[in-house]
Parts: sequence; structure tokens; C-alpha cells
Amino acid sequence: MKRFLLLLLLFPLMLSAASTQIEVIPLKYQSAENLLPQLKKFIDSPEQISGMGYQLILRATPERLNELKEVIKKLDLIPQQFVIIVRQGARQRMANSGDQKSIQFNSRDGRVTGNAQIRSYNTRNRSNTPTMQQLRLLEGHWGHILVGRSIPVGEQRVDQTPWGTSVQKRIRYQDVMTGFEVMARRSGSEGVTLTIAPQRQSMGSGGVIRKQELESHMSGRLGEWMEIGANLDEIERARGGTLYSTAARGWSQQRIEILVEAVR
Repeated sequence: MKRFLLLLLLFPLMLSAASTQIEVIPLKYQSAENLLPQLKKFIDSPEQISGMGYQLILRATPERLNELKEVIKKLDLIPQQFVIIVRQGARQRMANSGDQKSIQFNSRDGRVTGNAQIRSYNTRNRSNTPTMQQLRLLEGHWGHILVGRSIPVGEQRVDQTPWGTSVQKRIRYQDVMTGFEVMARRSGSEGVTLTIAPQRQSMGSGGVIRKQELESHMSGRLGEWMEIGANLDEIERARGGTLYSTAARGWSQQRIEILVEAVR
């Protein structure tokens, strides 16, 4: 009797598994790694999708397989070539209270997600000149923008002399690199979705350089400037949702904007 009841409970699952098929679908232009994040939102339970290289593996009913293959056909397009321009705006004076704003981000490995309140205190830079960089890349591929800044670091030297203790203080400038990895994907005919991963060397205690990586996503229109956030000097507590940067004398804020054009 117990076995009969167990079979009765499992029968719908067995019937569902028996009605599905597995099919390997070759791709022409886009890799499976590029398409899987977009395709997973079309997959219903108990359907499954996986892939590697230029092949996808689908498990679904025959009707759903046909529907999903049509979706794949629309997404498996020749990669668009983009021209990406990044400009770094001139310094602006800020109040001592700092600048507080909200941003959504997650780590490259997916461990940090959600909305964070950011309070940025930006260190004065020796250079106030706006900079602009341009690169060309294929859809779904990463491009790298590297920006250099000089941050003042306080140093103190203590010497013992026959006449007592001598303390010398000075400020030196330490070069710190702020990099951005950018990936662009089409969104409709005139839209673009960006994945931006600031790869940042920041100044820690004692003048030690440390590195942080975060990833954020944003959407906009081709040919329009989009602000991708303040150029923060130091990320102290990304997990806690609060980002701090050190300051020496005065405060400054760097505006970083990005523009994407499709190469026709």
C-alpha cells in the first residue's frame, strides 16, 4: 500500500520527465557564456538549459523547445562593435559633510548585492584637468579604462639625536590607479546595457595600496552620456554598504561619464 501511494505521488514527476526532450543547439555568433544570462529568464521549471563554447543544451517539451529555439535565433546575432568614450570631469568643491547617494551594486562573484548608501569623501587631486579616453570593443567583451590619480599621504619621521627627539612631518604624493572594466550589450534598437567593474587600487593605512573590485549594471541610450558615479579613492566597507574615502585638505568630487556608440 505504501509503495502504491509513493508511485502515485511520483507519477506526475515521472510523466513530466518523460515528456521532455534534450536537444543540443549549435550557435553561430554568440557564445553560450554570453547568451545564458539572457536565456535563463525564459526558462520555466522543470526546463533546464546549459552550455559551453558555441553549443547550448536544452531540456524541455517539444513545443517549448521550438519556442526557445526561436528566442535563441533572435539573440544569436553577429556581435555589435561599439565605440566607448569615457570622460573624467574637472574637480568640484564639496561641503565638509560629504556627498551621500544611493547605488545598486554586486561583487564580481555575486556575494554583495542590493542597495547601498554611499557617503564619499574625496581626496584633493593635484590635477584638475578633465581627461577623456576612447576604446573600441565587441559586444559581450570586456574593455579596460585606466585612470591615474595622485593622492597626498602624510609621513612622519622620528629620529633620536644627542639633543633629544626630532620629529619631521611631510606630505608626499602617491600615484594610485583607478581602472574600469566595461562590457556593453545591445538593448533593443537604440538601447545599451553596461556592466561596469571598477578595479580600484586604494590607499589604506600606512600608505599601503589595496585593491577592490565591484560590479554594477546600468542601461541607457546609444549616443547619450551616462554618469557612472563618483571616482572614489577608497572602498572601506563594501559589504556593509558604506563607502568611505580619505581626505587631506579640502574635498573634491570627480564625475565620470560614459558614452556608447554603435559602429554601423
